[in-house]
Amino acid sequence: MSAVQAKKVTSQKSAALAILEENDDYLEGVRNLGLYNLINAVDPKNRFAKRICSQIEIDFGDIFNALDVNFPKKRKEAKTKEDREKSYYFSDSVEIEEADWETLKEYFKSNSSLDAEMDSFTKNIKKLGNRLNLSEAEMQALIMVHAFEESEVYLNVFQGLVEGNQAKAPAILAVMTGFEHDVDELTKSFGPVGKFAEFGLIEYEGEFEQKPVPVIRKYLADVLSDGTLDENNLVEELVGKPVDASLDISNFSHFNEEVKDISDQIRGTIEREERCNILIHGPTGSGKTELAQAIAHSLGLKMYAVGEDNETNTESPDDYKTSQKRLGAFNHAQTVLKGSKDVVLKMDEFEDLVPNASDTTKKADPQSKILLNNSLTTATVPTIWICNDVEKFHPSFLNRFDHSLAVGYQPMHVRRNIWGHHLKENGIELDENEITFLARRYDKVAPRTIGQACHGARDIGADLDAIQRKLQNNSKLMYGDRYATEADFYLPLNYDIDHVSSNQQDLPGLVEELEKATAEGRSYSLFLKGKNGAGKTSLGFYLAEKFKMEAYNLPLEALLSDSPMMPAEQKLRNAFTAAADDNGLLILENAGALSSDGRSLEKLDPRLTKMLTERMSKHRKPVIIVANEDAGDTTGEFEKLMDKTISFKALTSEQAGRVAKSFTGEDIDASALPKNVVVGDFASVASTEKKGLVKGSVVEQVKALSELKTERRTIGF
Repeated sequence: MSAVQAKKVTSQKSAALAILEENDDYLEGVRNLGLYNLINAVDPKNRFAKRICSQIEIDFGDIFNALDVNFPKKRKEAKTKEDREKSYYFSDSVEIEEADWETLKEYFKSNSSLDAEMDSFTKNIKKLGNRLNLSEAEMQALIMVHAFEESEVYLNVFQGLVEGNQAKAPAILAVMTGFEHDVDELTKSFGPVGKFAEFGLIEYEGEFEQKPVPVIRKYLADVLSDGTLDENNLVEELVGKPVDASLDISNFSHFNEEVKDISDQIRGTIEREERCNILIHGPTGSGKTELAQAIAHSLGLKMYAVGEDNETNTESPDDYKTSQKRLGAFNHAQTVLKGSKDVVLKMDEFEDLVPNASDTTKKADPQSKILLNNSLTTATVPTIWICNDVEKFHPSFLNRFDHSLAVGYQPMHVRRNIWGHHLKENGIELDENEITFLARRYDKVAPRTIGQACHGARDIGADLDAIQRKLQNNSKLMYGDRYATEADFYLPLNYDIDHVSSNQQDLPGLVEELEKATAEGRSYSLFLKGKNGAGKTSLGFYLAEKFKMEAYNLPLEALLSDSPMMPAEQKLRNAFTAAADDNGLLILENAGALSSDGRSLEKLDPRLTKMLTERMSKHRKPVIIVANEDAGDTTGEFEKLMDKTISFKALTSEQAGRVAKSFTGEDIDASALPKNVVVGDFASVASTEKKGLVKGSVVEQVKALSELKTERRTIGF
């Protein structure tokens, strides 16, 4: 056994022995001292004194009988059990006998010794209280709360004394602990937006509808009852263990400038001990969490994931209770880690902090908004907040963030790097083409899922097929469809810009021109028209990869049609905004949607055309518009609105032979091919041949596929 293992076993034995040796003597003394202080302070002629006597008679009956404690001296006779349960001696019409009052004083005083060894919770709550800057009154009140909840009899007494009125609990605790002069402070601390709720120390439970009795949060009580807890591991036990980064910052090179700004801001605010709230938002699977963890790792900071334990992050019909727990965990972590120079917090999926965040008709629950805004304003430990949709949040909340970063799906070159990282981590060797294929085909797969697929594939083949089976299995689990995470369209591995047959003599020169416009942040509109399957969409995807952008391939007819939920202008604005935020290259299909008949560009719709061209002129990135073959040849009016137009044509015999060799690896007799063959025909042959759907030579397969072509294609090759 190694020294580390021996130390671990010794620690486990110590923890077990501490649990076995722990006793309740100290807390028993605390409980009895609390009731003695209360009885000693209350006038026996007071109505509340009758409540005390009545509640003790109810709950201590068996105990007093066993100990021969004669209380009360007089009893109301009851003939039946039902009468006995309803008929207690003390009531508003009965004066308390001095002997009864003294009996209670004597009993609880004689059992209120605090000479026993202090229990672990009390020791640890004092350590925690010092970190949280709690007053002595606040710490003693929490100890009293814990002492009462550890005994069902005493907890019942406490509930009965509170009488369903939550405001009474702090006053009772103030008297019990001997800090009655601090009742105002305790009332604030125990309030729904008070210090204890803010730090996630208490919750309210009980038999009454309002659940007024405060108790220590179960998770916290379990942690603080650990007899082996010391100052060194207190932080990890209370906040959790730091999370590891599965990727490094180099895997997010498309955010270099933004990540540098975020990193510099976090570093600076740590030194100044000022607030720093960073917002990262974007769709599910875009890598937000991995990016946050990579930033922390690059700064050499420990990142704590707040409010992600099972007890805090449970699915509950009481959304407000869940949000309170998570917000309490955040404030708790902020205070425990205050002043630390090597930590950053992560608050993931923080939509559930505001119960109405999922309700599009409400921006935020008022009380939740106040609590959240206060927490953001007063926090000093840097925090990275992560969510999917910022539109659901109130502006007053969003204004509290010091920096925000919109994260879209990664461009292909970034996905490829992430695949390469996880493949290497898991010892799987794929060739360069296979890695590129994965990055292109699975364009919406989260970095975490990529890691899981590589990890799982190690034991079932450790090859391309095994990885795809893992991805399909995950897709089936998440979306009910094995192929839901596959791209609708992706660039074939064999694609080459030389495959393009068009009127553009210097296509490489045009690519350079577009690349320069992209780098300079200039708008540039490119119109691609011509035969279906000739490679118009593929050129768009090629340019996106070339410029290290994400391809935003969208049908224009969907963007330009009004709907009950959203007008066309808003749809168009959203598409351009998303592309700008995510460094996306817009590839808008079916330019015919701009015409009155929705197909031909002979007669443009003035309203729709103006909407589109105005958006393109303000957009500081290239935009590609694609026209299908049925848009017709009379596109001159629309071409005048574009910076550049390329007309795609069928392949010449020489080109067809070269393309066939590239896609299938075979030399063919191009003269035997049907007329108007396009590059998409050979891409289809390569795809169907791999699946075994079509038999015969390449030429025979091209002929067979040509016969199956539909008259109209919306999105082509």
